[in-house]
Amino acid sequence: MTENIPDACNQSRIGIIPLDAMQELKEQVIAENSGLIKSIPMPWVNIGGMFEGGMRPGEVTILAGDPGAGKSYLSYSMGLCAGEHDFAWKYLPFEDSAKIHIRRIMALYENNWTLNKMGRINIKEYEAKTEKYRYKIASNVFESPKKPIPYGDGQAWINPTKWRHVVDFVRETAKFCDLLILDPITVIEFEEKFKKVYEGQSKFIGELVATISQTNCHLLLVIHTTKDGVNISGSADFERISHNALIFKGHESLTSKIYDYQNDIEDEVMHKRTLVIQKTRNGSGSKSRVAMDFSENGPRLIEKGLIIGKSK
Repeated sequence: MTENIPDACNQSRIGIIPLDAMQELKEQVIAENSGLIKSIPMPWVNIGGMFEGGMRPGEVTILAGDPGAGKSYLSYSMGLCAGEHDFAWKYLPFEDSAKIHIRRIMALYENNWTLNKMGRINIKEYEAKTEKYRYKIASNVFESPKKPIPYGDGQAWINPTKWRHVVDFVRETAKFCDLLILDPITVIEFEEKFKKVYEGQSKFIGELVATISQTNCHLLLVIHTTKDGVNISGSADFERISHNALIFKGHESLTSKIYDYQNDIEDEVMHKRTLVIQKTRNGSGSKSRVAMDFSENGPRLIEKGLIIGKSK
């Protein structure tokens, strides 16, 4: 009877023992130690430490937040940081055109809100930096598939952007980049044969996790939170199946007791943004909260420390 068990396992694809998992692990560790497989560093020291160094290849991170919290700027920051460390990154927006996002990322790069204000950009200065912006920023931003395409008489066609097409896009693009950002996935269409939208979303995240696990790319999915701003909007599988889940909150000014790992100090700080690390499967940061804020002159996000007490 016992000798028939392997055959039953092979038919169902359940319960199969790898031929040599220890050898596979050894090969992975050797590749990591030699630098063939590398994690993408975070732009923030304390957050990076809780992620055990950064964003691992073959993993999926969910970044959720309420409208206006600054989650796109958070994702831009991760992309620019990847680029500064010679990782290939790409950004696919589903809201607003590529030119709008490029302008925002320029403002982040320069840490200058003025670049986002109409009529305030110095054209001569902009032209002098055109090539830098082109290769550091513009060449990494895809056009939004939701951008209206005019076809006459004041009418326009808008791509329905079905979830299966997005999975196909990720499957192809992940072969050529280390960090791929989709922002926000909330507008993707999930109708088809499913009775409820959550069923489509569950299938979507399941296929994305399976797809990205076969690559050396890290996938960052930006999504909205529920009305209470506490939970990730959509299928419960978004948080359950993903490797990391973050919630970025915007709020009135709070005073929080924090610990700054970088400088080894405790302090109290005021902040209008909080990053909640709901979970990180391969790090120590699950359930942690980090005090953050925009810098004084621009959209660069600054971490102020790990919150260790109740906020006032």
